[in-house]
Amino acid sequence: MELKINETTVAGNDSRVQVKKLLAVNYLFCIVLIEILPQVEFHLSACEQQVKYLLDSSFQQVQYKDPATMGVNNTNSLVVAETYAEVIGVLSETHFTQIHKQFMSVLSDLKKDTSASVTHNIISLLMAMKFVKIKTNQVDDFEMGIKFLDDLASYLLEVKDKDVKHAVAGLLVEILLPVAAQIKREANIPALIAFVGKLYGPTSELASKKQHKLAAYPLLTCLLCVSQRQFFLTNWVPFLNNTLANLKNRDSRISRVALESLYRLLWVYMIRNNCDGNSATRTRLESICGSLFPKGNRGIVPRDAPLNIFVKIIHFIAQQKLDFAFKDVIFDLLGCNRSQRSLYPERMNIGIRALMVIADGLQQKDEPPAMPKSMG
Repeated sequence: MELKINETTVAGNDSRVQVKKLLAVNYLFCIVLIEILPQVEFHLSACEQQVKYLLDSSFQQVQYKDPATMGVNNTNSLVVAETYAEVIGVLSETHFTQIHKQFMSVLSDLKKDTSASVTHNIISLLMAMKFVKIKTNQVDDFEMGIKFLDDLASYLLEVKDKDVKHAVAGLLVEILLPVAAQIKREANIPALIAFVGKLYGPTSELASKKQHKLAAYPLLTCLLCVSQRQFFLTNWVPFLNNTLANLKNRDSRISRVALESLYRLLWVYMIRNNCDGNSATRTRLESICGSLFPKGNRGIVPRDAPLNIFVKIIHFIAQQKLDFAFKDVIFDLLGCNRSQRSLYPERMNIGIRALMVIADGLQQKDEPPAMPKSMG
């Protein structure tokens, strides 16, 4: 079984090697658990006691540890804590309700804590839940997951501390992204509709404030991505306009977040929701492509983004508007629509790669691309 690491263990300088060994043992212990715990679903009744022990241990191991106390082993300690968080994530596949209850119980106790480290403790607890998985293939399982999301939403709305608020928003994004990639008709489930309605307005307000923008913007994107089609089409236009404006933001972090939001929203718009009217769709696409590939400009916006993202964006567009993707985007990037003979290598690189990806997909009769989970 895992070995406990606490402040008593690391009190003296002479114990650094001992702590390092304990961390190594705990790390290996978690790696083994991550591999074998998926088999628990076949032996649920026989493993209840062991699962309870593992959950108790995992929630204890992910607790915040003072960097000054851990000393040179602090980085390794964070790695081990994250690996225990992965164990919780694996167990969420079979014991979601139990994990939800235990999380809320620990959070409730921390809310009553008045110590100086309470913020760190709460953030550590929130980070430990980022590998939790919500099942979407059964309505009952999905509704249990939404109840957990709803509890997080309530906490996000009530908490005043900025760092904790940002941590809750980040956790919601981590959990919602896989959900957004999987759901189709599930977007019509009343519990999910209520969750989106509860959080969208307050999150939009947070995103308008400079100190919360980086945390709230991705969450607002995820809420749109899991919303009903009509809600999406109604609310995404003002958000899209704001996103396109932020692509040019001098703060590279904000421009990157804006591009990531556009990346995912465009997938939902083109592939899941099949656009809206032809003229409206063309207007949206012209606005998007005009912002990413400004006319009369040899570069792209934002400048420091990986070219592969632009290739995928054009690929998404081609799923519904193949003619537009070629004539208005790819041919322009390749310089076919210009009278002058200037060559813009970066744009041509994107155009050629997009052409090859689209042509290969058509030849292979591939399914539409999956929702992007990362920026790569």
